[in-house]
Amino acid sequence: MDIQVSLVLLFVLTAFIAMTISSVQANTQDQDCSEGEIITCGSNIGACRQGIRVCEGGQWSDCLDGIEPVTEVCSNKVDDDCDGFTDECGNFIWMIMLGLGMLLFAMGIAVANKWTD
Repeated sequence: MDIQVSLVLLFVLTAFIAMTISSVQANTQDQDCSEGEIITCGSNIGACRQGIRVCEGGQWSDCLDGIEPVTEVCSNKVDDDCDGFTDECGNFIWMIMLGLGMLLFAMGIAVANKWTD
């Protein structure tokens, strides 16, 4: 497997995990709770750190004491935006888009070849 396909697959997997975590957290926040109950929130990906939610008055608090994603800072060797990639400023995003385009192009050729066989 070449590097572009590997990067695209890693990007898709990371996005899927992030969406799943976000969905679970949104569902958890909507659930009823018992006074004083504590659950974790947030992510431990990159520079982010999980915090806690505390049940107060039958409602979950905002995420407390966690470290949230911030805008990526180029060349500091830290995953500031907590997406699983470090310093993906500028060129890296274009590499992912190019890799995704190449993958879609290759899939199109494979489908076309299957139909012409």
